[in-house]
Amino acid sequence: MKILAIGEIIFDIFGSEAVIGGAPLNFCAHCVASGAKAALVSGVGNDEFGKKALAHLEEFGVDSRFVSTVSGETGKCTVTVTNGNPSYNVMRPAAYDMLEADTKLISDYSADVFAFGTLIQREAKSRKAVRDILSDCRFNHIFCDVNLRKDCYDEESCRLCLENATILKLSSEEEP
Repeated sequence: MKILAIGEIIFDIFGSEAVIGGAPLNFCAHCVASGAKAALVSGVGNDEFGKKALAHLEEFGVDSRFVSTVSGETGKCTVTVTNGNPSYNVMRPAAYDMLEADTKLISDYSADVFAFGTLIQREAKSRKAVRDILSDCRFNHIFCDVNLRKDCYDEESCRLCLENATILKLSSEEEP
């Protein structure tokens, strides 16, 4: 099985500790660990975090051919936990907000599953990349992660997920 995901590469910052993440990256890494092939469409900055992110992708076995290095900063999110409840402050703008999709190359990858979520749609340019892939490429399934982070989603991004998903992921906090 071949997976293609589009979305954020983010370092979650817990105090002085930075942990690589982002729902699409995590999804791809878990798919590879389960025996699938996976590629990620994203962006990283030409910075130390960007170099670390590319090294992590290689370590995880995630195909990075669609990851662009751009002039912006690699994604970061400060995470605070109060009474066991996490709070997220997602940096804006981030390198993944600036990505474009070469749908010819992506179509040639011939993925069975396409994965995306709401966070990658927070800026017009990256939302257009998602729309371009949905309109120009064919997949057997579309996996959507409705990842509701403050100031990082709107009705249109949720609607795009709900109207296209054959598999929908919601957390209990997002269900309402």
